Amino acid sequence: MDYKSVAMELVDLYGYWALFFTMFIDTLGIPMPSKTMLTLSGYFSHIGIFNFAQIFIVAMAGTLGGFSSGYTIGRKIGKPFIEKYGRYVRITPSKIANLEKWFDKYGPYAIFIAYFLPVARSVVPYLSGISKMPFITAMGMAAVGAACWIILLISFGLVIGQNWMKLEELFIDYYPYLITGVMALVVVAVFRKLSKKKKNKQVQ
Repeated sequence: MDYKSVAMELVDLYGYWALFFTMFIDTLGIPMPSKTMLTLSGYFSHIGIFNFAQIFIVAMAGTLGGFSSGYTIGRKIGKPFIEKYGRYVRITPSKIANLEKWFDKYGPYAIFIAYFLPVARSVVPYLSGISKMPFITAMGMAAVGAACWIILLISFGLVIGQNWMKLEELFIDYYPYLITGVMALVVVAVFRKLSKKKKNKQVQ
């Protein structure tokens, strides 16, 4: 799927609402190209379609809206419901079990860290509610984590937009070397795997 084309069409049809609902739904665990949307929003800011400050406000509103909804579901309905129906939004019992240990270890700081981890970002809102973490504490850490994550991706898109021609020229100039490098890495990886298998057979 060409996420850039999809995002451009969504922006053309719905403007900032497209960004808001993408962030809201993705935070609840339903697969949405949130990272792509944020990066492209930064690019749109460069070409004048979006405003940087408005992108940030809308993305924060969508993300925190999704987080508070996930928190409320986890707190009111609880773990059994999430384990039973969570698989429909990529939240499986095994993911919950693994993240619970991590969540117990780092507490509120896990919410901040989760924004930089794809799966954790969608599960932590529910775990915050299930664990009965104070709402203000959970939302405070979510706001800090979301702000850093959103600014980082928007800025990345903005930088790409400002240097798009240079990056395109570099890609064209160094494309043969890039392909050669990737092929070399694949060959080395295959060679190491075959050597390891050979050693294991000799040991047996």
